[in-house]
Amino acid sequence: MESISTILIIILSIVGAFLLLGLTILVHEFGHYISARLCGMVVDVFSIGFGPSLWQTKRKGITYKISAIPFGGYVALPQMEPPSAERREQQTDQENSGERSEPLPPVATWKRIVVSLAGAAGNVILALLLAWLAWTFYGAAPAADPPGEGVVIGMVDENSEAYNAGIRAADRILSVNGERVSSWTGFIQIAALSQEPLLTIQRGDKAPQQVTLPTEKKDFDIQMIPGLYPGGLCVVRSVKTDSPAESAGILRNDQILALDGIPLGSPLHMITLINEREDQKVNLTVRRKEDIFDIAVAPKMDPVLGRPLIGIEFAEEGVPRPLTQLRNDAAPVFRLLSALFRRTERREATRGVGGPVTVLTMLWLQVSAGLMSALTFTRFLNINLAIINLLPIPILDGGHIMFALFELITRRRVHPRVLHALLHIFAVLLIALMLLLTFRDVTQFIPRLWRSEQNTSVNETEERGEYP
Repeated sequence: MESISTILIIILSIVGAFLLLGLTILVHEFGHYISARLCGMVVDVFSIGFGPSLWQTKRKGITYKISAIPFGGYVALPQMEPPSAERREQQTDQENSGERSEPLPPVATWKRIVVSLAGAAGNVILALLLAWLAWTFYGAAPAADPPGEGVVIGMVDENSEAYNAGIRAADRILSVNGERVSSWTGFIQIAALSQEPLLTIQRGDKAPQQVTLPTEKKDFDIQMIPGLYPGGLCVVRSVKTDSPAESAGILRNDQILALDGIPLGSPLHMITLINEREDQKVNLTVRRKEDIFDIAVAPKMDPVLGRPLIGIEFAEEGVPRPLTQLRNDAAPVFRLLSALFRRTERREATRGVGGPVTVLTMLWLQVSAGLMSALTFTRFLNINLAIINLLPIPILDGGHIMFALFELITRRRVHPRVLHALLHIFAVLLIALMLLLTFRDVTQFIPRLWRSEQNTSVNETEERGEYP
């Protein structure tokens, strides 16, 4: 029975991943579609996915369909070069039957720019909606990393180079190789671009110190600094009845700042310290509204979990404001793109580029982790898609904008033969890139990702349910 339940959860997670991916593609293509209709342009096809059609219908001259390959989609607009295959076939049939095929009127350049931008705009609007939902449900709680103050280290392995270098939990990483960091994701990304990154570390109000640490190839074949874990606030969500915490007077919404004078970097850090103090009374530094004071509490051994507890559960960490979420999503994308053009960072940067299988697998894992994780990754995926599609590459939306701007500046359109040649060349290159990334995903990235999920260093049972 348990195996059937597990299989059902996996199936539902896969279905959820495809639905969220489909939603991401849908809003992008709908942005093109609705803007084209509002601009009075002719629409031939509205397709979710590429390749053979799984389902289709035709209404008012527009073919709506769902295709077999879900990693993309398109809106065929014959007034934006080149004409769609359906339009060319229709014109050929009309000519063979003796019917007169009237050429479509040209479209103003500004309209082509608006339609090209509308796809990315659809993704940004969806991302903003998801960010607003996250802010509505989780934004009330404070975040561990206030803007402009670096990122908090939640835990440091005692057998790591970082610990030997003097780095401790609750220290802040202000910059990496002189580049300021504002999120843990940004820290990982920048550190991964060099073999021995230089970290600027600050402890409390002391002067910042610089430490050089080596990186190692981890489960995703990406250079990472081992032994460092992200920070989080120790804010009490609930206190268990008849627990040591209740007896000591700990209340809901209290924030625990330190344990026995040791600044706390994360809930996991506090759990570790309490595990080391079985049958010992500990002194907690607590912030309650504007007051800061100490509370003594004696952890009690839990016979079920086999570790000492004080009987509290931590609150979910808050999220930044919606626009800050979007800015944090966009920053690693722009940073990765810039790294691809830097000789010293290009090799490591290419390891961070995932293909379609990686995207779907990551989305599936986030769906499996919970609704909020899935929506958060979907938000990032939408910002990623918006930015990538606006790159000035002929086959992408940014390429259409580039051609339109060329027309505005030179007062003439790109020669049809040149345009077709560029589109065909870059279409072949894009397909080749997708095939290469898919091959790497299947043979390298996905196996490492699966092993990482099976051997994660953070015990999920300690992250959910009862805390110390």
